[in-house]
Amino acid sequence: MATAIEKDGEHWVVRGGVGRRPAGHPVLLQYVLAREENKGSVLFSLPLGFDEEALVVFSSERAAQSFALSNVLGQEWCTRICSAGELASLLLGPYVGTEWVLLDPLPGCLTAGNTPTNLTRWEDFLDYLLGQAVGKHGRSGGFHDDS
Repeated sequence: MATAIEKDGEHWVVRGGVGRRPAGHPVLLQYVLAREENKGSVLFSLPLGFDEEALVVFSSERAAQSFALSNVLGQEWCTRICSAGELASLLLGPYVGTEWVLLDPLPGCLTAGNTPTNLTRWEDFLDYLLGQAVGKHGRSGGFHDDS
């Protein structure tokens, strides 16, 4: 059984002794926009000005919902919760061709025509996710920065 909690403005899941983590150890959650198609779920990507797209990822459900509403994406897009491990699996699996990840874009950014400033290469985002899932030095835990 898993319980969602909010800690320091971020959403976490606390698992009750199931899986590889000790009981009560938080897991960072991320949010994406998804819609169902004949071939399964499709995650929302934002076209960039240089013939590439960015997978859009949010740190809160509220931010994802605000983005969808402000950009009038339609009701077929819904908020989907993802663990760091699930997002890493998506980037290494069905979304392996994704070059960019856009973190927490502002509502209305589709109509603004500006280049997003919170754009990151997928490799850097994957490193961040894997740091959340395992810890930078192989320990279970959060992202550790040695600097």
